[in-house]
Amino acid sequence: MTIYTKNKKTGLAGRIRAELMKSSRPRSLSSLSRDLGMEHGQARQTMRSALRDFEARGEISRTPSGLIKYNRAWKRADKAPLKSKILRAMYVQGGSFASTDIRRLVPDAEKSHVEKTIRCLLADARLQRVGRRPCAHGPGAEWLYTVPDRVRFRVEVMG
Repeated sequence: MTIYTKNKKTGLAGRIRAELMKSSRPRSLSSLSRDLGMEHGQARQTMRSALRDFEARGEISRTPSGLIKYNRAWKRADKAPLKSKILRAMYVQGGSFASTDIRRLVPDAEKSHVEKTIRCLLADARLQRVGRRPCAHGPGAEWLYTVPDRVRFRVEVMG
């Protein structure tokens, strides 16, 4: 069994980003590492690894001579496109809906993700339980929900 551990955040990415944004000219790896105080050994290797991540996501580019240039047009990717689709589906439903209705509207959303979103919105009183209906897929019943204040939901939840 392999145990995966998450690396501690050191603030290195933020420091690299700030240092590269200071200058509009391309920088060499050695000048960047010197300015960050990471000139030797493991520290410099860690910085190189971080720069590979920056380059993979398009935040930096390399000139033909190998210098590093920050891409000022780069924007961070949307962290939760699936959640915004789920929230939009809830809003569009208008009346009452079940989690299965939302999963039908957002086919790439997993059951657990939809239900977790519903639980969070219930806890914040953004959704309300209004009843139950028989399950379409077999025995049992599923909860029905509604958005009590659509204007507030649109402004505060959907942003």
